[in-house]
Amino acid sequence: MTKCNCKTLEEMSKELDSPFIFNQSKKTFELRLDASKQFAMSYCTFCGGDVQKFRIKFPDGCECGIVQKWANDPNLFIKRDSSEGHYYFVHQKGFAKSGDRRTPLHWCPACGNHLGKTDNQSRTEIEKFHEQLKDAKTLTQVVQILGKPDGVFIEETTDNYVIHKPSGIKDLEASNVNGITYRHLSPTVHIWVTKVRSKSGELSINAFQAKVRNPSK
Repeated sequence: MTKCNCKTLEEMSKELDSPFIFNQSKKTFELRLDASKQFAMSYCTFCGGDVQKFRIKFPDGCECGIVQKWANDPNLFIKRDSSEGHYYFVHQKGFAKSGDRRTPLHWCPACGNHLGKTDNQSRTEIEKFHEQLKDAKTLTQVVQILGKPDGVFIEETTDNYVIHKPSGIKDLEASNVNGITYRHLSPTVHIWVTKVRSKSGELSINAFQAKVRNPSK
């Protein structure tokens, strides 16, 4: 059984081009590696099996190395951004251009550790943002706390989310608005806040290090 407290896997597995598949017989989520291969996940790639990990635990680096092994195989859907050190799933269909949509992988689905190192300054910033948003129940409340977002996730079809500029989006609580993202609040931390459809009034808050800092600076 996959350890997940944030409910993001449950929501994303319902999408046509989702990286995640729910195996009903095994009661576990699987990560799609290619068109025919799946990996049974022990941990959620969004919360690591425990939403409190973002606040109190930052295990640095995947111990098993399996995600890096997948990224080294050009035939798999798992890739690594060498400039920022992030791992992500590349969607294969349902979008205007192949590869337009990426789903980040923050925690290893095998060992549950954080994928990549999070430096102390970024940890402090991530903890600060989670503390600020701990009582937020709606996207409108998030904006009241953090200010105008840099992007708004709009559901255009059942399997297609497009990031729009916030100008022109009048109602953040509309049914087709899935979430918002912030990049300008910190040079090294990005924030994604999305609605948890299965539970009204809940938000999934993902704050993660956006790029690897130069340790010499």
